[in-house]
Amino acid sequence: MKNRITKYFIFILGLSSLIIFISVRFEKSPVNFINKKVIWEEDYGGYGDLYNLNLLDTFKVRVYEKDASFLKSGNKNNINESDFIFFGDSFLGGSASGKLFFERFGDSLGVKTFFSNDDDPLVYLSKVNYIKKDRKKLIFEIVERRIIEYFSVPPRTEIIAGTLIDIKKTLFPSNLESKYNYLLQKSILTYDLYKLISNIKFILFGFMNPATPKYSLNPLFLFYFQEVNDKSTSFYYKFTESEINTVCNNIAIFKKLLEEKYNLELIFLPIPNKYTIYNTILNHDKYNDLLPVLYNKLEEKGISVIELYKDFKSSKDYVYHNTDTHWNSNGEDIAINKLIKIFRK
Repeated sequence: MKNRITKYFIFILGLSSLIIFISVRFEKSPVNFINKKVIWEEDYGGYGDLYNLNLLDTFKVRVYEKDASFLKSGNKNNINESDFIFFGDSFLGGSASGKLFFERFGDSLGVKTFFSNDDDPLVYLSKVNYIKKDRKKLIFEIVERRIIEYFSVPPRTEIIAGTLIDIKKTLFPSNLESKYNYLLQKSILTYDLYKLISNIKFILFGFMNPATPKYSLNPLFLFYFQEVNDKSTSFYYKFTESEINTVCNNIAIFKKLLEEKYNLELIFLPIPNKYTIYNTILNHDKYNDLLPVLYNKLEEKGISVIELYKDFKSSKDYVYHNTDTHWNSNGEDIAINKLIKIFRK
């Protein structure tokens, strides 16, 4: 009887592990495995993505109010009939002001706008059969920590579906480890215990989750690990002249392809890392000057850049949420007002 129970237990455990192994290889972690408290906190709680990573009560402060917006549905305007086309990540796909960035921009100038968070604009334009006609603007937003890796290779213009590369990406996604960690921390079975242990370790021993290794208690601030490690995403990364030239050359190729294939003019909108702006809360470490160097080199190549580094550094009010990687309404206002001012001219 005991042997039969043991076999059943091993079988159920193995089957569960296989289901989890397969499930997390899709784009989103399976919601059915996640604690409902987590789903509510991440979708409606508004405590910030960095709090969601460490789950420490010390940093559980509300950063998004009820009027926060996130892109969950389609655009009001068709891409072919829009005057300005925006591509970007969660900085443009979410907002603390009640309206998304591209919608505010369009309302202010009385123009039609379209937004996509597709990571390959040229591929997307080809896929939707964008019609080349009158000259229009394409605003491409990217956060600082992604710039060097993203533009280390020329932009893709098409993807051949069903290739070995596509299959490999599905079975072995690059963020697989983070997905397993997410499931370990926030599953139905582990969430409450994991959170309790994490808070005890922080209070008694000052142990901080590796995802948010740098922090301040006064003022309350959390910083994302990618911005403070030794990788190309970081404030401390020592990029070479060759690397920065490759990045700028590939941005120039991106600009040229947009013009030749679609008659679209590139407006480059790089968003500073939060740590780039607020490292002085913790230290006086020297910045690698990625953004200032990039601004100068792109200007030499005739590429239009929206420069936010000095604007953010000189702002008297915070431009980022304390426990989130994204800008707050003040940071968003600075960026959108600068963009509007340029096009009003």
